[in-house]
Amino acid sequence: MRRLTGDHAISLFPSFSPASNQIAFVSNRDNLKSNIFDVYLLDLDANGAPGKVRRITHGEDQHGHLQYSYDGKWPIFASERGGITDEQPLAPAHQMYGELYAYRIKDGTMVRLTDNKWEEGVPSWEAPLGAK
Repeated sequence: MRRLTGDHAISLFPSFSPASNQIAFVSNRDNLKSNIFDVYLLDLDANGAPGKVRRITHGEDQHGHLQYSYDGKWPIFASERGGITDEQPLAPAHQMYGELYAYRIKDGTMVRLTDNKWEEGVPSWEAPLGAK
């Protein structure tokens, strides 16, 4: 067992990339008093030691439930960044993790994958048939 973070932040929902060279997680590490968690990527060296940490979301939105695409190029996560759409009449409060988003690591492209009034839960991404 090895500790990968050495701060007093809360870090949740860790997900290893398929190559085990990176971990995606959510944390309040940039504002320890906050209850809002952003998505971070933590690079790992060949021995599994922690390296560079990159924050990939910014704002007042809650994020969670991370997974990687089968090829490790896209972390996917649930987020409230889309705000309240048409679910307000259905419930007194909006869904914290309302929609699914994917982030392309190579260029920082963020893609909203869902847009509906139902809360999206834990995402997963399967390899297409025949993919290696």
